[in-house]
Order: sequence, then C-alpha cells, then structure tokens
Amino acid sequence: MEVDNPVTKNKNIEPSTQQPKKFRKFSAKEFRTLLQGDQKLIAIQGFLQQIRENTSQDCALEYLQKNGTIHELLQSMEQDSTLPPVLVFEVVNELLLKIISSKLNCRDAAYESCRYLLNTFITAVNKMLGLTSSNKERIVILKLLTTMVTFSSSLSKDILLHVNFNLTNLELLTKNTLENKTVRKHFVFFLTTMLIDIEYSTLALLLDKKGMLTSIIPGLQYDEVDTVCFILTTMRNYILENQFVSKTVKMKTFNTIVVKIL
Repeated sequence: MEVDNPVTKNKNIEPSTQQPKKFRKFSAKEFRTLLQGDQKLIAIQGFLQQIRENTSQDCALEYLQKNGTIHELLQSMEQDSTLPPVLVFEVVNELLLKIISSKLNCRDAAYESCRYLLNTFITAVNKMLGLTSSNKERIVILKLLTTMVTFSSSLSKDILLHVNFNLTNLELLTKNTLENKTVRKHFVFFLTTMLIDIEYSTLALLLDKKGMLTSIIPGLQYDEVDTVCFILTTMRNYILENQFVSKTVKMKTFNTIVVKIL
C-alpha cells in the first residue's frame, strides 16, 4: 500500500530535498571487459561518474582490489587515440588518491605506471599545459602532477625532466585573473607540494629551472592570505633555511627583482 508523503501530497509544495540518484551496482569485471573492447570511452566516462557520485559503493577501491591497474587504463588510451587524455588522467588521479589513502599493495606498480605516463604521454601532458588547452585541462593535469608528487617524491625529478615548464606555460599557469584563479591556485599547490620532502638533487634541478619557482611571486598580492603565508613559509623552510642550498643559489633565486616584488 502506498503511503502519502506529507511533503509532496500538496502539489503546491516543493519537495525540500531531491532523492539521491540510484546507481546500478558497479562491476569491476564488467568495466575491465568494456575497457578491452570498442566501448572504452563510455566505460571510462561511466567509471568516473561512479567514482564521484556513487556514495554507496567505493568503485575505485573495488577496481583496484579486483586487480585493475592504472597501467591498464593508460594502455586503453594508447590503443584508442580518440580517448581524451583529460578524461583518462582524471581517472588516474582518482585511483592514485585511492592508493594513497587506502595503503593498498600496489604502490610499486602505480609508481611504474606514473613513470610510464610521463614517458609515453608527455606530448599530451605538455599540450594540456600549453596555449591551446582549456582551463579544465590545465587543472586536471596540475592535480595529477600534484598527486604524483604526493604519492612519491621521487616522481618530482621525472616531472621536472619531462614536463615543459617554459616561460610561456609558466605565464599561463600563474597569471592572476578571475578566470585563471583556479589554475594558478593548483599550480601554486603543485610547486609548494614539490618542495616538501624533496631530495636535494631534485631541488637543485627545480632551482635551476629558470623562473619556475619564483613565477608564483608576482600576483601574490591578489592571492588569499592563507595561500600567501603557505608559499612564503614553504620557501623559507625548504630553501632559505636549507643548509644544503648554497648562498649563491639562494641569492640567484631570490634576486633583487624578486625581493622588490615581495
């Protein structure tokens, strides 16, 4: 017998909340089968939606527990050039975050998959940071690079060696305009995350990248106060007070122009 809902019985009264969307139970086996076939795009789009919206089932965890891998996803993109890298990289980021939070026994394989990504799909990575990309693409790749650094500080060196952080790209990533504010925020977070627990050889490589580290200093006056404090504290702790960084390198990094801006 159907029971009247006192909220919706009167047609003039709007329901106060919407019913949560019902998802069909996610099957890692079915998803992996689709991934091997000719419905890769539909499969990955559906998987990403399940990860983000299906609160009743941890789809990312189930996929990884059923022997699903990041490498498998990357191979699907290698096999089908029509798959948008932005979509695949979003899923890769979600899986890496799940591996970090769940401490699964697939860290070594995930690490090798990240290196494989940087070697095999570096053209796509650089394109997503460049002039022809959208803000969404820049944000997605910056999130992924930040997660990689969080996952393993050793990946910082691979990122610095492979990713093209030229002056044009740096300007795109750091300009502080209303439409670019989120991109800048994610780039700032990427750079500061890289500085934490970094090996000296990698730090030296970062400091040697012309203008990369200090590219975020112009525009600081428009950032939120917490962001400014975080940037300055991180630079002080990991560069200025780092005994392994020579005084010459410190003076070169924080030159007269930079100090005047600060």
